[in-house]
Amino acid sequence: MIKGATQCKSTDSVDIVLEGAYRAGAAQFEDIIGWSGLGNKFENNQAFERIMSDKAAYHGFVAPLIAGIRLANVEGQSEALETACKSWALRAGAAFQGLDDISDLTQSPVETGKDQLQDIHEGRLSLPLFLLRDRASDDELDRVAEILRKSKKHNSALAIPDRHFLLGLVDKYKLVQASAEIVEEEIKEAESVVSNNYDLFREMEVMREGLQVFNAGLRKAKDLLPVRSL
Repeated sequence: MIKGATQCKSTDSVDIVLEGAYRAGAAQFEDIIGWSGLGNKFENNQAFERIMSDKAAYHGFVAPLIAGIRLANVEGQSEALETACKSWALRAGAAFQGLDDISDLTQSPVETGKDQLQDIHEGRLSLPLFLLRDRASDDELDRVAEILRKSKKHNSALAIPDRHFLLGLVDKYKLVQASAEIVEEEIKEAESVVSNNYDLFREMEVMREGLQVFNAGLRKAKDLLPVRSL
């Protein structure tokens, strides 16, 4: 028995942390396999949302928040409280991951430490790449797939024509703007969870204020995104 589980007289808090770690591990493996490895599976919206949720939101937001509530053993704790907190964490986590994906595409390599097109170049499971697959023509997707195969085979940097082609797709399909709109919706949902469940958080003012501060931070980061992509 894990010591922490013994002290709180329940394995519930440990269970959700372990579940989060398991789901994150599976999602990170799928992320490494990438676009070409997952094939048609990645084209399904629900599958993509599940991967993105497991990759960041569940492990980084849901599991620690719910485990903390269970460990605190809040008097009068209800299933409704956990449900509300899980809903907030999924939305906030999705917004956080979306912002990270956008930042990789818009910020200078000096700030991020990697090429702005690296996620697309490697076929990583990011929000902009999913939107690209949803919007681009079959011919364009065939060209992208060929770029991915070529880079994997030779482990090489993007050739100038390939870079120009990918940048053109980013602008043509407004991938940054579209991603930002999705992030905005997630932030709104996270904000509404807090505002619509005031009674649940009435006795936990510190938690409620903490969630509100985090929401405000997400909105500030989103509002600072550049209008154009690159």
